Amino acid sequence: MTHAIARLRNNMRCNRMFDALIGYAWKLEYGIDRGWHLHILFLFDGQKVWHDEHLSSLIGQYWNQVITQGMGQFYSCNLDKQKYRYEGIGMVDYSDVDKVSNLKRAASYLTKVDEHTQSFVDASGKAIRSFGMSQYQPKNVNAGRPRMYYEF
Repeated sequence: MTHAIARLRNNMRCNRMFDALIGYAWKLEYGIDRGWHLHILFLFDGQKVWHDEHLSSLIGQYWNQVITQGMGQFYSCNLDKQKYRYEGIGMVDYSDVDKVSNLKRAASYLTKVDEHTQSFVDASGKAIRSFGMSQYQPKNVNAGRPRMYYEF
């Protein structure tokens, strides 16, 4: 699984599908019923990406076909938004206090500590990283009208 994560991170640099990517975070988990699996939160620039469901499907297909070479699966929350009690999925406007709060709630799942996450080791006893994230690189652009609302 760690090879798949590294491959995805390397491929994101030159894949146009990720051109509008602002940042990401991932969490590796092991579940008795699901085995090894990965949760990934991608954040895209909403001025460049409008159809999150479509992009989500493309990323899932890319994961299955290219990254895991047919051995992986994917599930996207974006494809089943109405299922979630607290929706922080899709376009999140900075002034939508509820949706921003829900997004933070969803993102906090990636950092929750559970019994399995604390002690991942490979066959040689070396610790396996179970969480990672990108570094946000703001662009130095002062174009546009100033925001009318408080930024979180």
